[in-house]
Amino acid sequence: MRRTSLSLLALLCSAASSPQQDEPPHCHQAGPYIVFFESDSAELSREARHTLDYVVAANEGACSWPMGWLVGHTDTRERPSLASTRTSAIWRYLQTHGWRIEAVGSKAYGARRPRVVTPPGVSERQNRRVEIFYSMMDGPGKPVLP
Repeated sequence: MRRTSLSLLALLCSAASSPQQDEPPHCHQAGPYIVFFESDSAELSREARHTLDYVVAANEGACSWPMGWLVGHTDTRERPSLASTRTSAIWRYLQTHGWRIEAVGSKAYGARRPRVVTPPGVSERQNRRVEIFYSMMDGPGKPVLP
Protein backbone atom coordinates (compact mmCIF):
# COMPACT_ATOMS: atom_id res chain seq x y z
CA MET A 1 0.00 0.00 0.00
CA ARG A 2 2.77 2.45 0.94
CA ARG A 3 4.68 1.70 -2.28
CA THR A 4 1.54 2.34 -4.37
CA SER A 5 0.95 5.65 -2.54
CA LEU A 6 4.53 6.76 -3.17
CA SER A 7 4.29 5.80 -6.86
CA LEU A 8 1.03 7.70 -7.21
CA LEU A 9 2.52 10.73 -5.43
CA ALA A 10 5.56 10.67 -7.72
CA LEU A 11 3.31 10.46 -10.77
CA LEU A 12 1.18 13.40 -9.58
CA CYS A 13 4.25 15.51 -8.79
CA SER A 14 5.81 14.89 -12.21
CA ALA A 15 2.53 15.74 -13.96
CA ALA A 16 2.16 18.95 -11.96
CA SER A 17 5.70 20.11 -12.71
CA SER A 18 5.65 19.46 -16.46
CA PRO A 19 4.71 22.46 -18.64
CA GLN A 20 1.39 22.53 -20.44
CA GLN A 21 1.59 21.36 -24.03
CA ASP A 22 0.15 24.56 -25.50
CA GLU A 23 2.58 26.77 -23.57
CA PRO A 24 5.43 28.18 -25.67
CA PRO A 25 8.85 26.74 -24.75
CA HIS A 26 10.91 28.84 -22.31
CA CYS A 27 7.95 31.14 -21.66
CA HIS A 28 7.23 30.53 -18.03
CA GLN A 29 7.45 34.20 -17.05
CA ALA A 30 4.12 35.63 -18.18
CA GLY A 31 4.42 38.59 -15.83
CA PRO A 32 3.60 40.79 -14.32
CA TYR A 33 6.34 43.09 -15.46
CA ILE A 34 5.80 46.32 -13.51
CA VAL A 35 6.60 49.89 -14.52
CA PHE A 36 6.38 52.52 -11.78
CA PHE A 37 5.66 56.22 -12.25
CA GLU A 38 6.34 59.47 -10.47
CA SER A 39 3.37 61.17 -8.86
CA ASP A 40 0.89 62.76 -11.30
CA SER A 41 2.99 61.61 -14.27
CA ALA A 42 2.82 59.21 -17.20
CA GLU A 43 6.39 59.93 -18.28
CA LEU A 44 8.65 56.90 -18.67
CA SER A 45 11.80 56.96 -16.56
CA ARG A 46 15.07 55.34 -17.63
CA GLU A 47 14.24 52.42 -15.33
CA ALA A 48 10.81 52.08 -16.95
CA ARG A 49 12.29 52.05 -20.47
CA HIS A 50 14.79 49.38 -19.38
CA THR A 51 11.91 47.21 -18.08
CA LEU A 52 9.93 47.74 -21.30
CA ASP A 53 12.94 46.78 -23.44
CA TYR A 54 13.08 43.54 -21.43
CA VAL A 55 9.35 42.98 -22.05
CA VAL A 56 9.92 43.31 -25.81
CA ALA A 57 12.91 40.93 -25.70
CA ALA A 58 10.97 38.41 -23.57
CA ASN A 59 8.43 37.96 -26.35
CA GLU A 60 10.83 37.36 -29.23
CA GLY A 61 11.58 34.01 -30.82
CA ALA A 62 10.29 30.96 -28.97
CA CYS A 63 8.42 33.13 -26.45
CA SER A 64 5.81 34.52 -28.79
CA TRP A 65 2.86 34.95 -26.49
CA PRO A 66 -0.17 35.87 -28.60
CA MET A 67 -1.84 38.19 -26.08
CA GLY A 68 -0.63 41.02 -23.89
CA TRP A 69 -2.37 42.91 -21.09
CA LEU A 70 -1.59 46.41 -19.85
CA VAL A 71 -3.18 47.13 -16.48
CA GLY A 72 -2.92 50.70 -15.17
CA HIS A 73 -3.13 51.94 -11.60
CA THR A 74 -2.86 55.18 -9.62
CA ASP A 75 -2.41 56.00 -5.96
CA THR A 76 -5.30 57.41 -3.92
CA ARG A 77 -4.13 61.00 -4.43
CA GLU A 78 -4.14 60.96 -8.24
CA ARG A 79 -7.01 61.35 -10.69
CA PRO A 80 -8.26 57.89 -11.84
CA SER A 81 -7.93 58.74 -15.57
CA LEU A 82 -4.14 58.85 -15.17
CA ALA A 83 -4.17 55.02 -15.10
CA SER A 84 -5.39 54.99 -18.71
CA THR A 85 -2.86 57.66 -19.73
CA ARG A 86 -0.10 55.49 -18.28
CA THR A 87 -1.21 52.37 -20.17
CA SER A 88 -1.28 54.44 -23.39
CA ALA A 89 2.29 55.64 -22.77
CA ILE A 90 3.43 52.05 -22.22
CA TRP A 91 1.59 50.83 -25.34
CA ARG A 92 3.16 53.55 -27.53
CA TYR A 93 6.64 52.69 -26.26
CA LEU A 94 6.20 48.94 -26.77
CA GLN A 95 4.69 49.41 -30.21
CA THR A 96 7.50 51.68 -31.43
CA HIS A 97 10.18 49.35 -30.02
CA GLY A 98 9.11 46.18 -31.83
CA TRP A 99 6.65 44.49 -29.48
CA ARG A 100 5.13 41.84 -31.71
CA ILE A 101 1.87 40.67 -30.25
CA GLU A 102 -1.41 39.53 -31.84
CA ALA A 103 -3.76 41.24 -29.40
CA VAL A 104 -3.45 43.69 -26.54
CA GLY A 105 -5.99 44.21 -23.80
CA SER A 106 -5.98 47.20 -21.51
CA LYS A 107 -7.61 47.90 -18.15
CA ALA A 108 -7.38 51.04 -16.02
CA TYR A 109 -8.27 50.51 -12.37
CA GLY A 110 -7.20 53.84 -10.93
CA ALA A 111 -6.75 53.39 -7.17
CA ARG A 112 -9.20 50.46 -6.86
CA ARG A 113 -6.50 47.74 -6.77
CA PRO A 114 -3.63 49.07 -4.69
CA ARG A 115 -0.41 47.18 -4.26
CA VAL A 116 0.03 48.90 -0.90
CA VAL A 117 -3.17 49.83 0.94
CA THR A 118 -3.15 53.47 2.04
CA PRO A 119 -5.71 55.93 3.35
CA PRO A 120 -7.31 58.28 0.81
CA GLY A 121 -5.10 61.11 -0.40
CA VAL A 122 -1.80 59.34 0.28
CA SER A 123 0.93 59.25 -2.36
CA GLU A 124 2.42 55.74 -2.71
CA ARG A 125 4.92 54.87 -5.46
CA GLN A 126 4.07 51.15 -5.43
CA ASN A 127 0.50 52.00 -6.45
CA ARG A 128 1.49 54.27 -9.37
CA ARG A 129 2.16 51.55 -11.89
CA VAL A 130 1.31 49.65 -15.05
CA GLU A 131 1.47 45.86 -14.92
CA ILE A 132 2.23 43.99 -18.14
CA PHE A 133 1.18 40.37 -18.54
CA TYR A 134 1.48 37.85 -21.34
CA SER A 135 -1.43 35.50 -21.91
CA MET A 136 -2.54 32.65 -24.12
CA MET A 137 -5.71 32.74 -26.19
CA ASP A 138 -8.54 30.44 -25.12
CA GLY A 139 -10.20 29.72 -28.44
CA PRO A 140 -10.79 32.19 -31.26
CA GLY A 141 -10.39 35.70 -29.90
CA LYS A 142 -10.94 34.75 -26.25
CA PRO A 143 -8.00 35.84 -24.08
CA VAL A 144 -7.03 34.08 -20.89
CA LEU A 145 -7.06 36.87 -18.34
CA PRO A 146 -4.17 37.26 -15.89
